[in-house]
Amino acid sequence: MRAFAELYREIEGSTSLKRKREALVAYFQRAPQADAAWALHFLLGRKLARIASSGELRAWVCDASGLAPWLVEDSYAHVGDLAETLSLLLPEPTTAPRERALSSWVEDVLLPLRGAPAETRQRALSAAWAELRELERLVFNKLLTGALRIGVSAGLVQQALAQIDGVDAALIAQRLLGEWTPSAHFMARVLAPADAGADAVAIQPFQLASPLEDSPEALGPIEDWQLEWKWDGIRAQLLRTADGVVFWSRGEERLDGRFPELEAAALRLPEGCLLDGEILAWKDDAPLPFVQLQKRINRLKPGPKLLAECPLRFLAYDALFVRGEDLRGSPLSQRRSALEALLIESLSAPHCGPGVLEETCVRHPREGGDPDLSRPRPLVLDPVPAFARTGSSRGRRIPGSPESSSTAHPCNVAVRALQYDQSLRVLFLESPTGSSPGENPQVQAAAPSVGARRSARATAQVRASVESSADLPTPGVSAQASAPVSNDISAATVEGALLPETHESPDSVFGGRLPTLGISQRIDVRDWTAAEALRASARERGVEGLMLKLADSPWQPGRKRGAWWKWKLDPLSIDAVLIYAQAGHGRRATLYTDYTFALWDGEQLLPIAKAYSGLDDAEILRLDRWIRANTLERFGPVRSVKAELVFELGFEGVNLSSRHKSGVALRFPRILRWREDKLAREADQLSALRRLAERLARAPAGPVE
Repeated sequence: MRAFAELYREIEGSTSLKRKREALVAYFQRAPQADAAWALHFLLGRKLARIASSGELRAWVCDASGLAPWLVEDSYAHVGDLAETLSLLLPEPTTAPRERALSSWVEDVLLPLRGAPAETRQRALSAAWAELRELERLVFNKLLTGALRIGVSAGLVQQALAQIDGVDAALIAQRLLGEWTPSAHFMARVLAPADAGADAVAIQPFQLASPLEDSPEALGPIEDWQLEWKWDGIRAQLLRTADGVVFWSRGEERLDGRFPELEAAALRLPEGCLLDGEILAWKDDAPLPFVQLQKRINRLKPGPKLLAECPLRFLAYDALFVRGEDLRGSPLSQRRSALEALLIESLSAPHCGPGVLEETCVRHPREGGDPDLSRPRPLVLDPVPAFARTGSSRGRRIPGSPESSSTAHPCNVAVRALQYDQSLRVLFLESPTGSSPGENPQVQAAAPSVGARRSARATAQVRASVESSADLPTPGVSAQASAPVSNDISAATVEGALLPETHESPDSVFGGRLPTLGISQRIDVRDWTAAEALRASARERGVEGLMLKLADSPWQPGRKRGAWWKWKLDPLSIDAVLIYAQAGHGRRATLYTDYTFALWDGEQLLPIAKAYSGLDDAEILRLDRWIRANTLERFGPVRSVKAELVFELGFEGVNLSSRHKSGVALRFPRILRWREDKLAREADQLSALRRLAERLARAPAGPVE
């Protein structure tokens, strides 16, 4: 424990990354592997399950120190950190403490106390406090309370471990993903040389984008970059193995069972595939707000009603492994081509996955006989332009297709589209009951293309059609800022056959359904000016902005500046009045740094958000003095203040909420600036924020695919 406590003090006392890394290397080289494993566990921000409540610990420290409860409570309010408060109030040991390993303290003292009676836990913790000196007691209490936050990133820890035995830092990061139990055996595995078998296809650390703060022109020619939408969903990796499918979130959590329709769709992928992408709530040809996705996140077994109300899609935007082949070192452009080919082949394969996926597959009639409803067969079409969302499909056809009657299709086929990129469509046809291809010459003519699609030549034609469709216009976007076509198709031909004129809207053709497993759209624009125009429409399309990815860049775990940029919209903002303040925690325990803001609802102020960040140190000190001088009432640690100060708050979104008195909930609120030029009566009205929430809650006005 002493060595780990010294490491904690050295890291906390330094701002130099070089010195911190050297301290980590020195500790891991000297520490027994069991101790090193637990140190790694805590350095990565992992915690022990709760052993005692805050109230119990404060009561027990009263007994151990002989101090009055009011003095302990007042000390805690002043210090702000419970672990530090306990360490300062407890007396130093009267005898020389014996050295005990970190792993022993955790495995022999703390872990056995889970679920033990209160008397047993108090006796064991009091004995531990009497045995430890102040620094070690502080670290012990931080482990006990889950408040051990050390100023090192996961990347710095991985670099230090890589420096010890020369193992690649990316491989170490991969080995540290998921659930693992600290032990000497696990630590040896982390530091072991690369093993092609053990380190085969597995979940990888995510590559992260940096915010674009300068003009995009500084990045060079737009042709060097791959542009995509910045989705507002759950970043996840899809791993397909012989054992099934795993979805892994950026928060390092397995999502098993929560998204059954995605798992079913992913079973169509071959084994040995690892895709990076986004889980999105998606309905009526558009992404739903993130608040809708939240309904699904914590439901381990969603019921039919929730599945229908909040259907999901997984949009892949990168392929790290395909059939066991490692593509991480390949340029993004090649990985993208591999991803397109993989999804085209997998989603148009003759075998349909189980469960929910079967409901999304429309079948093709069997060649030369009765309809075979067990085998979906694909037809590949030429690129299909999109018509206006509200336009009628009556009498319209694909440019360049043969003339055809505008009367109803003799087979009355149902068509459903699977979009892989831009305007590529793979369609399935379903013959009505009692019909056969022999009775339907349109379907009979289409049958030969089934076999052709399965050939390598047809696959090459599909890829060529993707590349040739970049110039097709998007409804609602000028030709200068043209993006790939949307999913809103009101008319299409099947080998020259015009779809029935009775289909008046895209929803009537496709039922609002798209493939559960798809590909994130690649956006092709002429220049950065056109990209800026498209970015400006992001919020109306239900996305956050644009992603800019260097086309020749390899996969790089972590946040490597220069390869991936997120070009998000500027935040929404409101001017709000400060009405409450609360003291912070830890180093800010003596300052009022947690603020509550309100908007006008008629003649009264209603709270709408809390914000903790955005002011610099000088502003925090000045505001703290003002709060103390202008307090109206105290409610425990909270003070109400005079409604005089106005602050501009930024936020990413706003949702209608029945759980809040104001009726709205802001997403990621933070302080943009102190509006000393405004009076409180000039702050914004709550009604305007509610109208914004209502507008954003509607389906996006513009297509995103």
